[in-house]
Amino acid sequence: MSQQLDENQVRFGSHSRNGVYLGLDVMQVTIVGGGAMILVLCCMVSGTVPEPMRIMILGLIVFVLSVAIGVPRFADQTIPRWMHIIGSRMIRGNQNHLVYLRKFEEEGETLEAEDLNDEQVLDPFDPMYMRDEKGRLKLGKPEGLSLGGGEADNLVIYEGPEKIALIFDPRRGTGTVVARTRSTKALDLESDDSASQRVESFSRMLNGASSVQGLVGMQFGDQGRKVSGSKILEYYDERIQVAGSGAGADINVFADQSYRDLITQASSSYIHETWVAFIFNRGHSAIERSVKKKGGGVAGFFDAILDKLSGLEDMIEECGAHVTEWHSPRSVSEVIRVAFDPQASSVLTDRRNEFAGVAVKSAGPMAVDDRQWDHLRTDTGYHRVYRVMEWPRDRADLGFMQNLILTDGHRQTVTVMMMLKDQEKAYKEIDGQKADWETTHKTHLKMKKMFSRRQAKELEDIESREEELVAGHAAYSLGAFVTVSSETLADLEADCAAMTGGASNAKTELRALYGQQLTGFIAGALPLARGHIGQ
Repeated sequence: MSQQLDENQVRFGSHSRNGVYLGLDVMQVTIVGGGAMILVLCCMVSGTVPEPMRIMILGLIVFVLSVAIGVPRFADQTIPRWMHIIGSRMIRGNQNHLVYLRKFEEEGETLEAEDLNDEQVLDPFDPMYMRDEKGRLKLGKPEGLSLGGGEADNLVIYEGPEKIALIFDPRRGTGTVVARTRSTKALDLESDDSASQRVESFSRMLNGASSVQGLVGMQFGDQGRKVSGSKILEYYDERIQVAGSGAGADINVFADQSYRDLITQASSSYIHETWVAFIFNRGHSAIERSVKKKGGGVAGFFDAILDKLSGLEDMIEECGAHVTEWHSPRSVSEVIRVAFDPQASSVLTDRRNEFAGVAVKSAGPMAVDDRQWDHLRTDTGYHRVYRVMEWPRDRADLGFMQNLILTDGHRQTVTVMMMLKDQEKAYKEIDGQKADWETTHKTHLKMKKMFSRRQAKELEDIESREEELVAGHAAYSLGAFVTVSSETLADLEADCAAMTGGASNAKTELRALYGQQLTGFIAGALPLARGHIGQ
């Protein structure tokens, strides 16, 4: 019997390992099937050759090797997948792509002194300034991101009305806009009814987002970072102004001054930078008509996205958070820069007005060392990227992710990727999983294997997903990454140990992305909504 969940508890399905046959995926079945066919052919032709035993032994060796390569899994990866990872790293190593050093002429402006052109400083931004006489959006020259190698280096950033940034991928034809968000109240501080209501609102947001034209996915991110004491005092004064009378010194002059002295003495403190990135596909049939009406091209695509931002803001508001701003090219570049250079965080937060943030060409790293399998080194940090392989399969309280996010003493970035699935494809995927489960079950019966609780749980999870689709819920593929960053390798090992303990409390299973640290870092530590890492 399935466990009954309280209204303030959640449970996820187990990590699906169903495949084409007996849990093997297409590549595994192809390898094993190919070995079996070679064995059968060797047996068939053995009677027509002078040395039949040698041919049969050769066929048997090939079959055993195909089984040894095609069946086992290590760290939840198949051997063909490991061969692909190792081969890719060998090629990158031969091409000297595992170590990246930015050339001096590519450095552009430094972090200590950045200059803006006269147009950016003197001219106030006017949305109509970037439109033609027909009201069509006109974009300037984009700026390219340099992220230390890999396919993400083709990304460019456009600046649009209200300085909103569009992160555009010319190869995939996708555009990403990033919202800086802030929650007014932690989930733990809510009453049970209010917490449940926020979760229901989030569910409605996911269903609503599935109907937004061209939207194909979302990334929810939380980046732990250091800020200067002056930045904290600025936020404190801002909240006092919002509250009006009856706040700060009006309540207790001594406590107010003590807090200000404490913050002033502290060189820096940790805060959480949160964002939601929305990724749109220009080739999506639902948005193509709007893009053509707005003149086509990247400008028309960007303009069509801008029309949807107010609706996305409303969806976020319903979940107990609000959008403080849509990231500009300079502000989103700051988030990227801090990910690669954690020690720059305190300095960057002191920038104000037109000098706030980082220029796009300075967002990427000065150096990247990806030669190690289990960690990555960038400018001033060592990083290890984990993927959440298992979500809570037992009952877990709402807000269980706080065990991953609210960890003391070290810096981490937690991101959750949710990519939309086509409804028909989702149904076909469910049908395929059920067919595979039935095939595997029948095979186990013929082999006289006992029916296990694990098999029952797999079927229960498949049927649960099907019920959600029938009930009208949107279909998403879910992935999450945890990136731990430290100043030294010894600190990284200690911080990772603490993080795995937090994952245990959250009833989740983390697995390091061995051999894929740079790819995982770009996917999990940056607000670029780059999607999932292949398995």
